[in-house]
Amino acid sequence: MTGETAPLPHDGPIRLARSGRWASSGLAAMAITSLALRPPLTVVGPLTPSMLADGELSIAQVGLLGSVPLVVFAMFSWLVPALLRGMRITTVLATAMAAVVAGSALRLVPETALLYLGTALVAAGLCVTNVLLPVAARTFFPDQVGRVTGICTALISAGGGAGVALALPLTDGLDIQWRMVLAVTAAVSVVAVLAWLAPSLRAYETALPRPQAASTPQLTRVGDVLTAGIFFGAQASFFYLAASWLLPLLMEKSLSIEQAAFGVGAFSLAGVVTCLVTPSLALGRVGLRGMVVVAAVLQCAGAIGVLLGSGGIALGAAVVLAIGVTSAFSLSIVIFSITAESAAATLALSGRAQSVGYVVAGGLPFTAGLVRTLTGSWIAVEVTMLVLAAVTFVCGLLAIGRRRGGGTSASRGDVAGT
Repeated sequence: MTGETAPLPHDGPIRLARSGRWASSGLAAMAITSLALRPPLTVVGPLTPSMLADGELSIAQVGLLGSVPLVVFAMFSWLVPALLRGMRITTVLATAMAAVVAGSALRLVPETALLYLGTALVAAGLCVTNVLLPVAARTFFPDQVGRVTGICTALISAGGGAGVALALPLTDGLDIQWRMVLAVTAAVSVVAVLAWLAPSLRAYETALPRPQAASTPQLTRVGDVLTAGIFFGAQASFFYLAASWLLPLLMEKSLSIEQAAFGVGAFSLAGVVTCLVTPSLALGRVGLRGMVVVAAVLQCAGAIGVLLGSGGIALGAAVVLAIGVTSAFSLSIVIFSITAESAAATLALSGRAQSVGYVVAGGLPFTAGLVRTLTGSWIAVEVTMLVLAAVTFVCGLLAIGRRRGGGTSASRGDVAGT
C-alpha cells in the first residue's frame, strides 16, 4: 500500500512529541525492551540437561519451572490495565524491567524455592511489558504502528533465539553453572531500564489512557477477548512447549544436542523475518484471513513432521513449525492493535486477551513433563501440537471476523506501515 493514512485515534492525557530525538529515544527503548523479553524464558529449555544432571530438579520440577511464567501471565495480564492506568508508560516499563533484573538475581541463590520465586518476579515484569508494548506502539507512533510492531516482534524473536544460542556455549564451552546463565539473560533488561529513564522520554506526559464512555461497550465484549485470547494462547502454548521440551524431544529423534538446540532456536530466529513481513502481508495482498490460513497450514505440516519424522526430517519440520508459530504470533499482536478503536481499548484488549491466552497455555509445560515421566513418550505432546494448529485456524478466522468499523481503514494502513 502507498499513500498517507490518518493516525489511529488516541485519548487521555497524552502529548506526542514530533522531535527526532524523542522518536529515536522511544523507538530505541522499545527495541531494547523487545530484545529483553524472551531470553529469561527461552534459556530454560537448553539448560534442562544441566538442571537434571546436577540432581537438584526432577523432570516434573523443570516442567513446573516452565509453567510458572504462564501462570503469572494468566493471573496478572488481566489486572495490568486497571492497576497501571494513569501512570507514565515510561515509569511503568522501567519498573517492569527492573523487576526482571531483581528476579534474575534471586534465581542465582542455590535454593529451589527462590528459583521459583525469582522466576515469578521475572514473569511479572515481562507480563507488564507484554501488555504495554502494543499500547506503547500505538501511543508513541500512531501513524507507524505497522513498522514499529514489526520491528518489536522481530526483536522479541531475535532475543529469544539469542537466549537459546548462548545457553550451551556458556554452560558447556565456558563451564558456567546454569543458575549463572539464568542471571546473565537479564543483562539486556538493565539497559532497558536505563533507556526508559532517558530524559528525552520522561520530559513528555505519556500517561496510560483512561477509557471513554464511547469505548466501554467494546471493552466488555466477551467474544473479542475470547477469540483473540485463545488465538494468542495457541501461539503461547506452542512457544512454551518448545522452550521447555522441544530439545529433549528432538534428541530422541536421533539428533545431537547441537542440532536439537538449532530446532529450538528456530522458534525465535524464524520470527526475525516472519514478524517483519507478516503485518504488511496480512494487511496487504495476502490479507488477514490468508495469513491465518498460511500460518495454520505451516503449523499443521510442522507438527505432523515432528510426530512422524526423525533425524533431518524432524529438524526441518521443527523449522516449518517455527515459521508458522512466529507468523501467527505477529498476527496476534496486529489483531490487538486493529481490533481496538482507541489506545484505551488497545490496553484493555491486550491485557484481557493475553490473560485468556495464558490460561490456555498455563499448564502445558508442566503437564507435558508429567505425561512424559508417566508414559515415557512424547506422543501426547506431538498430538497437542496438531490440536493447537487447528485452534490457530479456527480462532484466527473468528477473531478477524469480529472486527468492526470505527477506524478500520486507518488501522489497516497504519499497521501495514506503508
